[in-house]
Amino acid sequence: MTAQIEAPTDPTAKKTIAMLTRRLLLLRDRIGFLSNWLANHSDHRHADLSYETTYAIATADIADEFCADLEDTTP
Repeated sequence: MTAQIEAPTDPTAKKTIAMLTRRLLLLRDRIGFLSNWLANHSDHRHADLSYETTYAIATADIADEFCADLEDTTP
């Protein structure tokens, strides 16, 4: 069950929420990029990066979940 995010009425709160939303979405995109790079472009022939790759993919999944409610409120 997804919680509903109610729009704030205080202008300072709105600016803070917009700023944090932008930052969290950017962080999610960067985690996704790192996850993709590790999975597709790292040197698996010379190093076992299975733990790092799995960790990055799981972190990207968590970031996607955290940002799911933000998609409707993105300024």
